[in-house]
Amino acid sequence: MRAALISFALCLCMVGGPALRAAERADSTARDWSRHEFAWKDVAAPAALLGAGTFGLCSPWFRSNVNIPVNDYVTGIRRSNNQVLDNTLQYAPLAGVVVLGLFAESDEDWVDRVLLLGTGMVAEASMVNSIKYAAHELRPDGSAYNSFPSGHTATAFLGAELVRLEYGWGYGAAAYAVAAGVGALRVYHSRHWVSDVLAGAGIGILSARIAWWLLPSGRRCLDRIGIFPSVQATPSGEAVPSLALSYRF
Repeated sequence: MRAALISFALCLCMVGGPALRAAERADSTARDWSRHEFAWKDVAAPAALLGAGTFGLCSPWFRSNVNIPVNDYVTGIRRSNNQVLDNTLQYAPLAGVVVLGLFAESDEDWVDRVLLLGTGMVAEASMVNSIKYAAHELRPDGSAYNSFPSGHTATAFLGAELVRLEYGWGYGAAAYAVAAGVGALRVYHSRHWVSDVLAGAGIGILSARIAWWLLPSGRRCLDRIGIFPSVQATPSGEAVPSLALSYRF
């Protein structure tokens, strides 16, 4: 009996340069981080999606009544197997996090977005790759044993949830529509089963929430780091420009 081993390891210690330091809006200790507090209710949606996907992976009933019939149907109606669209669209919601920062109102600044995207992508890659290795599920097209979960879908839903968290449902709904489209395309092209897409969506949302919860800690860590220009003297007396790194405990 196969089972998905859902495990991940996160290590966060972000460093920044003078450009990022100049972009800081205020000392993180003076900011209101209440929006980023952990709440069990925020785990419900990704847990439900992950649970449904894992059930689909392990259940012969789900495989024979959902996964296989859906794959057979899309195979019969498919006119092209060109995957350029889903390969590209998976990154659209992530790009939206950055592009919307140019004109949409948000409590987060550019440093926050770098931390959110970096932490979220680390969390997503860790979970997706570890579960793919553990599940060893054959793709619908028979090309490889790394079907569960869908990495494309996880990436798209990571970006969609970050857009929703930062900019609200007005923009978040559009980002989620794109993410759902990516998942549908992965099934349409027989690259993933329905259960793979469900689990991928759950992992993407969970990864975004992990990044959201860890943002205050990451920002405080970054605020303690300073990078300053300095001049070092060589034994011959020549002045050599350098950078000095400091960390305030």
